[in-house]
Amino acid sequence: MSTVTPTPIHAARTLAAVLAFLAVAAAAGFWMSLTSPEVPGTEALTLEDGVDAVGIMLFGVLGVALVARDRAARLGGALVLMACMIGLDYLLGGSV
Repeated sequence: MSTVTPTPIHAARTLAAVLAFLAVAAAAGFWMSLTSPEVPGTEALTLEDGVDAVGIMLFGVLGVALVARDRAARLGGALVLMACMIGLDYLLGGSV
């Protein structure tokens, strides 16, 4: 029998790292959208788009807090997933 104890997985740290990475990715995508030339037939980004991105990322932070405190962990995971999907959407320029 092995005496090696398994390393515990810290779900909150993992989710926080993923959320932080995708928040940076969303900011990079948003910046690329602001600095790129206008494509005919598309809408320009507005202040509302930036507020939406920040608000949804804050929902992801709430999700990490819920997972870390082990309160409604599945809801917290869903909030983080939602924020990550929005981060990917902004990174890919809304083409998802």
